[in-house]
Amino acid sequence: EGATAYQLGIGVRTHLNDHIYFQSGLRYSRQAFRYSYIDGNGNEYVSASAENVHILSIPLQTGLMLKHQFFLSGAFLLDFDISKSKNRTIDSQTGLGIEMQFGKTLNLGRKTQLNCSPVLQIHGLLPFHPENYHQRATMIGLRFELLQACGFNQTKIEENR
Repeated sequence: EGATAYQLGIGVRTHLNDHIYFQSGLRYSRQAFRYSYIDGNGNEYVSASAENVHILSIPLQTGLMLKHQFFLSGAFLLDFDISKSKNRTIDSQTGLGIEMQFGKTLNLGRKTQLNCSPVLQIHGLLPFHPENYHQRATMIGLRFELLQACGFNQTKIEENR
């Protein structure tokens, strides 16, 4: 059961043409989890407090610009679980993950855009250190990305209006 999560990052985007782009960068996320389970005797156990998982991700993202400034994108995530907790109950999320989003781009100025989209992330989908019945951190949320054109990408924002 999820408690709260946030994610911060920085990235670089390049356009292959007017419809397809590639993006990568570095993201840090903190996800808090509460867990509950029922043992073989029917006793239910619930965590007393949330457990934090800290993940550093490198996304390899491809996006498709659609009509009316909508977009669809997917990414492979190279995840590194950097949590320092000694008494972890959640498996390491280091491994390969995936991300999917569908959203809308809003122009805020000649060189500035805001992307708004629901996002689905699954971390540790292919774990580097697999456990029996490996736990995977799944995040469903809302993403706001601020895009600022600079250098050679300035014309692409203007073309996507």
